[in-house]
Amino acid sequence: MDDLALINWLHDGIYRIKALKILKSSPNFPKNVAKSLKIHKSSLSRILNDLHEKGLINKVTSSSRTITYVITPIGEEILNKIDKKNDTN
Repeated sequence: MDDLALINWLHDGIYRIKALKILKSSPNFPKNVAKSLKIHKSSLSRILNDLHEKGLINKVTSSSRTITYVITPIGEEILNKIDKKNDTN
């Protein structure tokens, strides 16, 4: 998927970009991201899985089965492009 298609896909979901921005500020647990976005954890789970499948975030699983999500360099690059585009509008 090229950058433009990825940016358009992110804009199609109201919480996708918001979740990426939260993860850009620091790695985080799903529970904390859901709380910040004020959405149910099951809704966030679908969003995070989609972002992971697109290569925008990574899952880091500890030995205690705790999952932390981290933005990837590709995710940061796409988010920066979105921010630049918004700055020019």
